[in-house]
Amino acid sequence: MGGRRDGAPRVLVADDDPSILVVLEELLADLSYEVRTARNGQEALEMMTGDPPDLVILDVAMPSLSGTEVVELLRSQSAARHIPVILMSAAIAPDHQDGVIFVPKPFDLDTLTRTVERALAGDYREPQKT
Repeated sequence: MGGRRDGAPRVLVADDDPSILVVLEELLADLSYEVRTARNGQEALEMMTGDPPDLVILDVAMPSLSGTEVVELLRSQSAARHIPVILMSAAIAPDHQDGVIFVPKPFDLDTLTRTVERALAGDYREPQKT
């Protein structure tokens, strides 16, 4: 997992669509974030053990554990309860949870960038359409 690169915020992205993982990894790396990727919810949870990220971006519909199930498990762990989460889905938004922002798919890169920056700053309002 490694340490922080020059104090850059660490972002974990989990999505079962490899093309979305590539887009998000490139976008976040261009913003100077340290990015780790997971292909499903179970892998994402395993990657958070012992070295939690500063932000988690999860697809809602993933195999093994859905994004909403990962959030429930995170919120049940005191060490991970504070981590902001962005949930993404092409379906209807899940029920609101504290510290969780919903972003609909397909997403606009500018809106997602602003949402990531706000989430890292502790602002959990839903993204505004531009």
